[in-house]
This record gives sequence, C-alpha cells and structure tokens, in this order.
Amino acid sequence: MSEMRDTLFRYLTLLQLIPRYPGRASTPVLKEKLAERVFQIDTRSL
Repeated sequence: MSEMRDTLFRYLTLLQLIPRYPGRASTPVLKEKLAERVFQIDTRSL
C-alpha cells in the first residue's frame, strides 16, 4: 500500500510541476525538480 501511495504523491507532484503556460516542460527539468522533492525515478518512468 505504501508504494501505491508514493506513486500517487509522485504523480500529483509531477502535475503541479508542469507550468500552465506554455503547458509543457522538458523531461530533464521535470526529473530534476522531482529529485529536489525526494522522488528518485528513471527517465523512462517519467
């Protein structure tokens, strides 16, 4: 159950990191911002 919760929080955090305008961000930028928030994932998982 804990893993599912971690995944949910990661997805919610990821959605918050995508800017409203222009509505996109590069994969390396998103991965770096997630790492700042203690989410270590593969680029492919992103």
